[in-house]
Amino acid sequence: MINWKIEKEIIKNIDLTMLLDELGVDYRNSGEYIRTVCVFHENASKFNLALNRNKKSMICFSHHCEQHEYNLTDFVMKAGNIKERKEAIEFMAKLAGLEIDNKGWNVKPIQYNRKKGLMFKESAIAYRRNISNILPGENKLYLKESDIRKYHSNLKEKKSAIRYLESRGLNEDDMEDYYLGFDCEEERIVFPIYNENGKLKAVSKRIFYNTDENEFKPKYKCLGNKSECLYGYYHLMQKGLDTNNVILVEGTFDAIMLQKYGYSAMALMGCAMSNYQLKILKEMNPDHITLCLDNDSVINEDDAGKEGTLKCINNLSKAGFDLEQISVIQLKGNYQDPDEVPATEFTQFYERRIKGIDYYLMNQVR
Repeated sequence: MINWKIEKEIIKNIDLTMLLDELGVDYRNSGEYIRTVCVFHENASKFNLALNRNKKSMICFSHHCEQHEYNLTDFVMKAGNIKERKEAIEFMAKLAGLEIDNKGWNVKPIQYNRKKGLMFKESAIAYRRNISNILPGENKLYLKESDIRKYHSNLKEKKSAIRYLESRGLNEDDMEDYYLGFDCEEERIVFPIYNENGKLKAVSKRIFYNTDENEFKPKYKCLGNKSECLYGYYHLMQKGLDTNNVILVEGTFDAIMLQKYGYSAMALMGCAMSNYQLKILKEMNPDHITLCLDNDSVINEDDAGKEGTLKCINNLSKAGFDLEQISVIQLKGNYQDPDEVPATEFTQFYERRIKGIDYYLMNQVR
């Protein structure tokens, strides 16, 4: 049994953004708070649960919610479908870079070994073994292909949604190739997310216009196991693009636009890389991986776009990718997302990409 003081210390050191990304939980930033759907009461749909970034406390603004009786460990157990409290605490400890002794009485930072200038955890071999053995989680997607066909049919009748997609650089062929749709009830554009075998695993729905009502809604809403997929993997295979040289981006629009330019781009659907996504990459075994995350992908506001990239490099390295296989594209100027960059300029960014190890050594967390 893990001492409650140890549990409190681990919670104190956890990065909430990384935790929510690893759990695959949808959220939005709201100053010192992170807002998400409450997991402690049934039929919750609004982002009523507020997690304090610094205090790691939480409060739900829904009536009759029992969240006040729980802490962050209970949240992780509920959101991650983890049965044992000890397992949830150990899960958080690894994310926080801490290790617990065998008795559960003491905690200390995980010791690092330096290799080729990059910090590797001592447990890198076990880490790779765990990735290779990871299995898909329980499928929580309640949509079927028939629903996707209905959404796709709806899109053809929604002229405002089509105009929005065209303003983002997509044409009718793109909408057909990626089988985009429209949810009339929620007024959102639908991106079906398939695994490498073409099986529907998740659905991402995006608000495409701003209203006072939409101001407090998350821009994206994801259903299913998005952390088990790399968006665009199935499409790049269908297009016959080169799977030996891939680019990892954050969003669906980024992946689509770069594939239109002829690059083998896939989206993490966030700034964090899940273990299952690492497993997919290991099975793909590309010769080279290029990271091109958003400029506004921030964990610490003073290091915009850096920390997410650093963590991806570290995770890829621990998973067994050689440092020479990893490079980074840094967006410059007013460009925030890769999909905003015209094809000719992106080619220039791509040609000026830097080695992952150089990027790491220039920007690694002190």
